[in-house]
Amino acid sequence: MGNVVELKTHEIMNDAELGTLGFIGWGPFGKRLQAVSQGQKFRNTPVFCIHPLTELPENALLPGTRVEWNLDQLFSQCKLIFMDSTFLEFKPLLTRIRLLIADRHILVLLKNDVSFARMTQEINPHKMVQCVSNHPVNPQDSVIALTGSELVDREDMNQVRQCLSMFSFIQEVHTEYQLDTLERIFHLGALTGSVLIEALTDGGGALGLSREETAQAIIHVMHGMVKGLKQSENSPVLYKNSLLEETPRAAKSLLALEKSGFRGVLMEAVEPRKN
Repeated sequence: MGNVVELKTHEIMNDAELGTLGFIGWGPFGKRLQAVSQGQKFRNTPVFCIHPLTELPENALLPGTRVEWNLDQLFSQCKLIFMDSTFLEFKPLLTRIRLLIADRHILVLLKNDVSFARMTQEINPHKMVQCVSNHPVNPQDSVIALTGSELVDREDMNQVRQCLSMFSFIQEVHTEYQLDTLERIFHLGALTGSVLIEALTDGGGALGLSREETAQAIIHVMHGMVKGLKQSENSPVLYKNSLLEETPRAAKSLLALEKSGFRGVLMEAVEPRKN
């Protein structure tokens, strides 16, 4: 039925009682939770993981974990259950999950191919929270967005948010459509940054600058931009205005961007037009 692995992590320092955390599948979020267990954020909170495959990936867990074969135990001990595997991976477990899931359980869907609609077809309406992240491998440097199904109340959502507090920023939205939009923005932001570095490097290279050194300089500028935004109350407008005041010549560069339709291109990329 799957590998059940009990992990001893540290107690949640928050007042809320999370009980035992459950995982079906094991990916970046579970690995990060296990890594956090070495610090002071969690203490004495057990975590059970059932991997839908026949064996857990090599070196997936810390040494000394206990392996069992019991899906019933996970549902009996866990209220929060993180689905950290693709639909095809946990599909063989669905028949048993239908029998075990109860009103108290909250399924947290961490994979993009597992939607509310798809899960509702399989197990009927239950409490579910869908999540997307721009960089789940390094949650402390990334953001996560989430939305709850109709049966999820504020207390349920707060418990999920508490478990996700390792992420640097959490944004809650109201519909799956808004969640999909945020996911596109996450990916577009990362891609735009990469293309921006390449384009500016090409421009500097055309004028005789070292491409490698120019790329490194631009990356440092982008790191400084993040700090500058924080100092400007996270307002892009205030930060842009401060740059224009400090560097009047930057206005010509901004004008060139606006004339090229750069802003409009990014806005359309969030929701591409249908041909």
